[in-house]
Parts: sequence; C-alpha cells; structure tokens
Amino acid sequence: MVVYLRCEFTARDLDSRLLIASYLLKEKQPVVVGQMWAISGNRGLSPKGPVLFSSPNRFQGIDMGKFKANGYPTIGMDEEILAIQDELEILRCLDVEAASNCDLFLFQDHNHETIIKRAYPRLNGDVSGSPRVELLRQHRHIYQPDAKQCRKAGRYILINTNFSLVN
Repeated sequence: MVVYLRCEFTARDLDSRLLIASYLLKEKQPVVVGQMWAISGNRGLSPKGPVLFSSPNRFQGIDMGKFKANGYPTIGMDEEILAIQDELEILRCLDVEAASNCDLFLFQDHNHETIIKRAYPRLNGDVSGSPRVELLRQHRHIYQPDAKQCRKAGRYILINTNFSLVN
C-alpha cells in the first residue's frame, strides 16, 4: 500500500510533505509525493493507498469523494488554520462534503479537535499537530540565516499568509 502526499504549491507544501515522507519511509512505508492534480488525475491507475488532503475545503471535499469512490482511504487536515482559534472561522474552513468524505481527520491541537467534534461528532480523527510547525521546530537550523537577517531589521511579526482569510 502506498501513501499519497499531495502538494498544491511546491514553495508552500513540498518541505512539509517531504518531512512526512521521511517519517513514513523510516517505517518502510512506500510514499508518493506529487502535485495534487497529477495524483488526482491518475487515481484510477495507481495502487490503492491513503491520500492526504491538506485543506478540507469544498474543492478538496469533492476530490476526496472521488478518491473514496475509487477505494482510496482519505486523510484530511487543515494546514490553513495554523493559528486560528476562532470557532466560527475553524468551522467555516471545514466543508461538509470534506467532513463526510474523510476517513481520518488530523487535528492541529485539542482546541481544534473539540470545536470540530462538536459540529461533526462522527468524524474519526486524532490530534497530530502540524507538519509545518514540526518542520520549523525540528529543522530550525535550515532557517537560521533568514532568522538572523530578520532580527537585524528589528522586531517583526510573522504572518502565515496561506490562511484562507488572507488569500
């Protein structure tokens, strides 16, 4: 069985997908990391295996349904709500179709889990954190030159610009 890790934008998604892939490969789990449209377009030809969806919006919910109908387990997460704590915004980001087509949902934290489970009590899931945060935490040495350069400019606030509110 192969695990499929889809990337929408290479600059934003590839590093975190490769981090997930490295953990899976250590466990001898075959992985395909690829552009989401390419993976979706080949779903009928590929070996069956879980497919990771990084945003539970309406478009990915529809695609989840197509994968599910073709026998692929679906895993959902919401990387775009990284720092959002507002209940209405968290619920707005999870489309009903995505929730119904998701076999396993990966929650950012316990607050995220509590909010989503109140609205979707039958949604199967687990708290996993965020691969983007994990990448920064475990591999912060990669970003040290950039961080030092930012500190020279004074105090700053980092804003994750792939929040759906900002896009």
